[in-house]
Amino acid sequence: MKTLIATIAAILLVGSITSFVSAEGVPAWVKNNAGWWADGAISESEFISGIQFLIKDGVIV
Repeated sequence: MKTLIATIAAILLVGSITSFVSAEGVPAWVKNNAGWWADGAISESEFISGIQFLIKDGVIV
């Protein structure tokens, strides 16, 4: 279930970012966090916390 939620969140994150800015406009820390999550370096809960932060601060809708 957590994997499904994280996958959906990742899709929404990528979809939201690519809809509004080019890949060059994505902050490096967002790319790093997504890469760390994909590599298993950070947990799903840490990745989701990052996405929640982006939503809360209006970076993504």
